[in-house]
Amino acid sequence: MSVLDCQVYLTGSGTWTKPAGATLIRVILVGAGGGGGGGDKQVSGTIAQAGNGGGGGCTLDMVFVANDVGGTEAYSVGAGGTLGTAGTGTGGVDGGIGGTSTFGGVTLPT
Repeated sequence: MSVLDCQVYLTGSGTWTKPAGATLIRVILVGAGGGGGGGDKQVSGTIAQAGNGGGGGCTLDMVFVANDVGGTEAYSVGAGGTLGTAGTGTGGVDGGIGGTSTFGGVTLPT
């Protein structure tokens, strides 16, 4: 008999606890994406450049034999990057870099 125990963490950080009787552990880490860039402001009737979309975060999919991970493991979910601010005739400001996501000793950069 197989039982699936799916746990999803979308924000924050804490401690994950290994389910009793687990034989395999699958961890999918998603790094936070960057924030979109700000557009430009222009006087009425003048074409202004829009801001760019933010970059996507990386994904890492890992499978462990349950005995290879601790009974508890620290995790954290990276926060998305900040939005860029609008420019005033010279283009907008780039968005900020997203945060890193971690599980145990594995770190996934943005």
